[in-house]
Amino acid sequence: MKQLTNAAILCILFFSSVQAQPSEQKAIEFAKRLSVSLLDSTLPQARFSEWLAGLVGDSAIVQWELNDCGEQTGDSAIDNHRDIPICVGVDVTLPDHRKLGIMINVGTHDKGLVGEPAVFDMYLESEGKFRTMRRLGDLERTLRKSLR
Repeated sequence: MKQLTNAAILCILFFSSVQAQPSEQKAIEFAKRLSVSLLDSTLPQARFSEWLAGLVGDSAIVQWELNDCGEQTGDSAIDNHRDIPICVGVDVTLPDHRKLGIMINVGTHDKGLVGEPAVFDMYLESEGKFRTMRRLGDLERTLRKSLR
């Protein structure tokens, strides 16, 4: 009986600690399928992953990850009481060694994939200099401009 009680307690603790946060793969697939026109109304209807691939080319190294949008403080006393946002981050290394980073907010840790996705942060790093952008529509021009 004692073993059954301990097992029940462990199950309760496990299931009470499970968050709504989606799996990394599910969140990444969600972001890849987003229409860029949803993220920036000046852009046409196209899947984000396909639009990005067309912009950076086949030689670019593209890595996807799920992260906390840089919002956790590292102090569990603070972070445990907040519904931390979740972002799908895409890091691109271009053939000329420039680096592009885009984070798309897709929801929150507690609620999962909710709300309207939005570009949370975007930058281009070239020779140690960082240029931030607000809209995806600025990216193509910034990529060309930074080559000069």
